[in-house]
Amino acid sequence: MSENIRENFEDLGGKFITEFSVLIKNLECINTLIFDWDGVFNSGIKSLDEGNGFNESDAMGINMLRFALWLKNKRLPRAIIVTGEKNSLAENFAKREHFNSIYSGVKNKSLVINKIRLAYNIDKKNIACFFDDINDVGMVKECGVRFLMRKDSSPLFERFIIQKEYCDYVSANSGASQGLREVSELFIGMIGLFSDVVENRANNTDQYKKYFLEREKVDTELFQTLITS
Repeated sequence: MSENIRENFEDLGGKFITEFSVLIKNLECINTLIFDWDGVFNSGIKSLDEGNGFNESDAMGINMLRFALWLKNKRLPRAIIVTGEKNSLAENFAKREHFNSIYSGVKNKSLVINKIRLAYNIDKKNIACFFDDINDVGMVKECGVRFLMRKDSSPLFERFIIQKEYCDYVSANSGASQGLREVSELFIGMIGLFSDVVENRANNTDQYKKYFLEREKVDTELFQTLITS
């Protein structure tokens, strides 16, 4: 089954930078999900009066990933957005999906990750992050599993990240093309829970209802910061 998953995603255009079997082992430790916003949930295109939005397909994927980790660990995973800009749409999404927190205006993401690790008493190996650009490099150094959302426009950055071993998987799809749905399904499949997750959600089982009730009790904390050193 695992080899079929690997082939599915490689055929799609995804790149496994970390050995597949090692990545499966590393995913077993994850209990915290940290997301950049611009270029991860969307294309990164901005207008003067509104920030970037999100795709409902990605939202479904992330919710199913959180459900999968809830099934696996018997508790809710933490879900956090760390973004360099203030974005009302990102804040509204985090509140709608009952993420634990969103950090906006962050200029030094590694310091925020260290703050999160101390607050929750978690280790680097417990964190998976989803990123796309240069200002995320400090963050990825502090996370155990790293998913790079690829872009056609930045082949040198992708090569840099791969050479430095700063990511474990490069998505086939960009943030504008539901890349988060791709990596969410990959994550769920690699921990062996994809069928369970789909069946429970499709049938709205008691198990899914229990997870959803727990999720809805999470109050999202909003942090606006300009940490630079």
